[in-house]
Amino acid sequence: MVKKIVLLLSGNVMTSVILFLRTILIARLISVADYGIAATFMISVTIMQLLSNLGLNQMIIQDNDGDDPDFQASLQGFQLLRGFVSGALLFALAAPMARFLGQPQITWAYQLLAVVPVLNGLAHFDVFRLQRRMAYGPFIATQLLPPLISVLAIWPLYMMYGDYRVMLGAILAQWLLYLLLTHLVKERRYALAFRRDILMRGVRFGWPLLANGVMLFIIYQGERLVVGRELGMATLAIFSMTLSLVQTPMGAVTRAVHQFLLPQLSAAKADDGEFNRMAVVMVQASALAMAVLALGIALAGPPLVLLALGEKYAPVLDFLLLMAVVELLRAVRSGLSQVALARARTLNGVVSNLPRVLAIAVAWALLIRGAGLPAVLGVAVLGEALGFLVALVLAHRWAGMAVALQAPCLIALALFTAALALASPLLPWTLPPLAEAGLLALTGGALLATLRPLWRYLRDRRMTAYGG
Repeated sequence: MVKKIVLLLSGNVMTSVILFLRTILIARLISVADYGIAATFMISVTIMQLLSNLGLNQMIIQDNDGDDPDFQASLQGFQLLRGFVSGALLFALAAPMARFLGQPQITWAYQLLAVVPVLNGLAHFDVFRLQRRMAYGPFIATQLLPPLISVLAIWPLYMMYGDYRVMLGAILAQWLLYLLLTHLVKERRYALAFRRDILMRGVRFGWPLLANGVMLFIIYQGERLVVGRELGMATLAIFSMTLSLVQTPMGAVTRAVHQFLLPQLSAAKADDGEFNRMAVVMVQASALAMAVLALGIALAGPPLVLLALGEKYAPVLDFLLLMAVVELLRAVRSGLSQVALARARTLNGVVSNLPRVLAIAVAWALLIRGAGLPAVLGVAVLGEALGFLVALVLAHRWAGMAVALQAPCLIALALFTAALALASPLLPWTLPPLAEAGLLALTGGALLATLRPLWRYLRDRRMTAYGG
């Protein structure tokens, strides 16, 4: 068990670090104007991924038929259709997008990016199916090696082009290598099928995840657009850097927790007792990981920010703690959505994201009335807290999760999160340092005391998975 956890955690963290490093390297090599164009390439790919995500990779893990060759072939066929449709849409939008950005001369570059969803559509699903029996090596290889190679390709691409085409080449290299690796690490022969019944099951399973992708795009990009429009580019730079610094480690660890525990939750979905045991483990693992990371950001964030970014990014320090609180709540809420997903209740994420989307509208209204960035983060905290409560209720009603088993951990987590928020320099009052430390130690200790089910799970190494 420990080896699998370390493999997933290290793989996700390294992938995030490599992608972050790629962004920094390209930004330093090319001009600011060219980097602005290059950034739109990443946004284009992200939009297409979010707006065409039907969760078929999660479906092959969650569904009882996930090991069936015909089922896998049908999902691969569906993925291929989705890839061609997404590619055609991206190709059609290339010219309007280039004109909107005032760069009609690079329409060809956006058209070339249309190959990315097609490459993704041709991928072999064995890297996901193997996770049903807790085999993560092939998946980690396909996630880690492509971005690493794309970083190594930066210098020769820069020597050849020296402009925004460096990012374009790096993106295409990453996705081409991803496609090749999924076929190299496979166990089964690649096959395609187009069974209508399985396609319809995929649509029913995936459309809420597709809607959730739209909402996530609104959340992640909407706040940035609002901040940039009302507070200017300098404030947007501070906000975006704060988000990146907090989201990179928290996102990587969250993905590792989900990838490790979703197959086990899914395998236990027919047994209420075992399902609720694993649901407690999912929530407690998410809570512990995010609490540790948030505390680490509070303690180590300021010196690391100043060392890595210099004094010009010193304003980031004021916003780190509240941003950590936002991401902590978001990550644990997504753990509840994974509990519901294990029983194919994919609407949990959509509905629980609604308060967070509404929070952006509230924040915009406050900015128009003269509020600043602290108000944006304050509203975001409230939106995430409300969304968390919605996710908790829906996981109980739709997926049969026993809330009573979750209550001690969640109450302790709420107290720890409140203590963390109280230490923020943005609040109109401040506690003495010793009082802050004591409050965090007290609430953190209370959280650790509620994690007995997680400790037992780790001690007994009693994993539940398809195939043994």
